[in-house]
Amino acid sequence: VYGHFAEAIEAGLLDPLEVLPIEKSEYAFIAQTLELVNSCEEGRLKTLYEALDEAYEYGLLKCILAAECH
Repeated sequence: VYGHFAEAIEAGLLDPLEVLPIEKSEYAFIAQTLELVNSCEEGRLKTLYEALDEAYEYGLLKCILAAECH
């Protein structure tokens, strides 16, 4: 499901905050961490996943990466 969400988010068809099971503050924290670990540049989720102490699943992070790195 998250894979389909990520595609739709990247295409601008979905707002990630409307479909992801997280609060706006969590989204902002993840997006900030994404920037700090340069996940947009690397396109790698593992670094982000580990930086967030493995608290969020890869699918959710993929959706946020799609929204923030387009």
